[in-house]
Amino acid sequence: PAVDTLPTVARPDTMPRQSPAASTAGFTVQFAAVRSEQAANTAAAEIEADGRRAHVVRTSQGGFDIWRVVLGPYPTREAAERVARSTGRSYWIYEGRP
Repeated sequence: PAVDTLPTVARPDTMPRQSPAASTAGFTVQFAAVRSEQAANTAAAEIEADGRRAHVVRTSQGGFDIWRVVLGPYPTREAAERVARSTGRSYWIYEGRP
């Protein structure tokens, strides 16, 4: 005999949730990460795309100061990719704000 089954419906408390920070953080284009603030500022002065000039963000990693040359954030990875490609430079894209 045939057995009737009901479709399985996920309960709201068992569905995966997206972090609010991840959904609103955007995407940042990074062109360099160097240990010299002067070198970072020089590189940033040479990079402009979509009417914006790259800027320098200071971070610390392994006890060392690192200066990152970045543009963004952009609302989508596609927007970040488009801007990054337009510079003609090597780049990395990461999720989040600089």
